[in-house]
Amino acid sequence: MGSPSKLSTRLAFNPKRRRPAEAPPISPKDKTPAENSVPPQHYEKTSETGNDPRGKPEVSVVIPTLGRPELVARAVKSALAQTLRAIEVIVIVDGPDEQTCVELALIDDPRLQVFALEQQRGNAGARNAGVQLARADWVAFLDDDDEWKADK
Repeated sequence: MGSPSKLSTRLAFNPKRRRPAEAPPISPKDKTPAENSVPPQHYEKTSETGNDPRGKPEVSVVIPTLGRPELVARAVKSALAQTLRAIEVIVIVDGPDEQTCVELALIDDPRLQVFALEQQRGNAGARNAGVQLARADWVAFLDDDDEWKADK
C-alpha cells in the first residue's frame, strides 16, 4: 500500500460550522445552494430523513462528472457496493449532460443523489458543490473514471 499522500481517494473532515466565508449557505430544506448562487437541478432519490436508518450517513462520497455516463455509472456502483452501508453518493454533473442523468437514473439505490449544474464550473467547482451538499462529517472524493474495492 502506498503512502497516504499517493492515494487517489481523498477523505476530508467536513465541519459544517466552519465553512469558508465565500461558500454559499445551504438551505436545510432542499440541500441546494442558497439564492446567491445558481442552484443545481436535483434528481434526488432519498427520503426526507435520509438513507441511513439513523438519519445521517457516516461518509458522503462526491463524484464530479461530465460526458462520461458509462464510467460514472461504474464508479457509482463501486461506491454503493462498499461494506460500509451508511454512505451517501453525491454525483455532480458539471453542466448540461442529459445522457449521464439518464444513465444514473437507472441505478435504483436511495443512497444515490444526482445534481446537474446549469453551467459548467470545472472539476474543483463541481467538487465544492458536492461538499456543500454533503450531510456526513466525512467526505470522500471519487473520480468518475475510477472505482473502489468493496472494503475501501
